[in-house]
Amino acid sequence: MQANSVSSTLLMEVMDKKGWMDLPAEGMSMYPLIHDGDQCRFVSLKEQSLKKGDIILFQDASGKLVAHRFLYIKFFGNRVKYLFKGDTNTICDEVISEEQMIGKLVKVRKENVTLTLDHPIAKGWSKLILLFPFISSFLQLILNKK
Repeated sequence: MQANSVSSTLLMEVMDKKGWMDLPAEGMSMYPLIHDGDQCRFVSLKEQSLKKGDIILFQDASGKLVAHRFLYIKFFGNRVKYLFKGDTNTICDEVISEEQMIGKLVKVRKENVTLTLDHPIAKGWSKLILLFPFISSFLQLILNKK
């Protein structure tokens, strides 16, 4: 999803006002947890703590909205940057700043089921993909055959 600084500011304002926002997923970088077209509910990061494995909506340097898994913090001198990666991606995204982060994923609505990120399946998948990053390569093979 393409965006610009004005639209991401508006997204943050909507989340602050409503407390949440639903956006459709595009692509398969978070497969199998999130499929293209799933409805993703994000909440404001203002009252949320950021933990390894959280899926965060952010705006990358090109202006694209991305929802990927948080891996860790990197320090560049006294500047703090954050590193993310899609579950099916074999390399990490470019580091981003806190200002680029918009919201935290809390729920995914599929065709006829809703999965909250505190559900044991979602938590288990998060732990699995973080412990065994080579799974991303297998997921890429599966997606390339589809």
